Amino acid sequence: MAVADAYARLSPDCRSADRARMTDETVPVPALALDGGEPTRTAPWPRPIEVVPADDPDPVAAFESALAGRLGLPASAVIMCATPAEAHRTVFSILEPGERNEIVVPDLLAQDAAEAARSLGWTVVPGEVDADTAALSVRGIARAMGERTALAVVRHPFGHPAVMTEIVRLAGDRNVAVLEDITDALGGAFRGADAGRMSQAAVFLGRDGDPVTRGAAVIVPDAGTAARLRASVSAPSEDDARVALAELRGLDAALEQRRHLAWELTFRLRGMRGVTPLPHGRWIRHAYSRYVVRLRGLVWKRSLEDTIAALRAEGIPCEVACDAPLHLDASILETLSGDVRVGDDVCPIATRLPGELIAIPLAGDLTSKDMDGVADALRKIESHSL
Repeated sequence: MAVADAYARLSPDCRSADRARMTDETVPVPALALDGGEPTRTAPWPRPIEVVPADDPDPVAAFESALAGRLGLPASAVIMCATPAEAHRTVFSILEPGERNEIVVPDLLAQDAAEAARSLGWTVVPGEVDADTAALSVRGIARAMGERTALAVVRHPFGHPAVMTEIVRLAGDRNVAVLEDITDALGGAFRGADAGRMSQAAVFLGRDGDPVTRGAAVIVPDAGTAARLRASVSAPSEDDARVALAELRGLDAALEQRRHLAWELTFRLRGMRGVTPLPHGRWIRHAYSRYVVRLRGLVWKRSLEDTIAALRAEGIPCEVACDAPLHLDASILETLSGDVRVGDDVCPIATRLPGELIAIPLAGDLTSKDMDGVADALRKIESHSL
């Protein structure tokens, strides 16, 4: 659905109230709750909806079949694993490190992947990320690949798929296999291709706050490779598989709700000087694991930590969206000592984004009024932060 169409579906009352909030400059700026003012929101944030676990006799096989069916693959292409770490190690075992022993990973949000790759003998090379999405950028993979690069990992942060057509083309020119991490992006797509079907293999990890919170799986379309990898994995927990299966069956409904919430919040944030809303690429079907806003560092004078504290005081749950960039990790710097492909000057975006991105949960029985509260709180804090 186009963004304009989504806004048209909002009620006239919502649209007029939204315009009033944007245009009325005569209203006094209220004090922040952090400074003793009244909080924007006093009602508790809705808790994530608990699903009834599936009662299938073999929930592991049922989950593998259901996930494979969503991606247009045979059930044998999906392999459930006991733990997220095992899933990462399994997908990185698609090739063995030899003379070409380097793997490119995004500089942000890939700590677990980097650790698993290193445990298998891969040398990790961080790649610069895109400023809007925090995904591995075309420029990032182009610069990070070298003569010894055999694998590249692409994650789709916060449910927004990376620019896969160019990334896959560049990797193919260098005979580099591309692996997707679709932890945040199950149900997302780029140019009509589903996340998990744009590469040689993929890994999926259920995570709290996402539409599917349990389960770990590897997706390998090649039948021979899938059979080889399956032989080495441990059996997952049946309890996790039952929850993951139930959540997977309700994925479309969960994503539909999250999309409407995200569209409404995006409209309510327009016109803000210090906050950039979640991006909406033209060729993207977003999976919306959570809603991420970016503080415009050039004009926003409050630190990320203080902003998060202020938002929480206003009754809006939120958290830091990014971890520290991998190019600052001492163990990675040690293996790439003197390499021109690492450093703050090579990855300036990944250096900056961790201090600018805030994640707001979309899980739970949320409504447009909840999104109003988020927007109102951000506008209130903005008035004290520019």
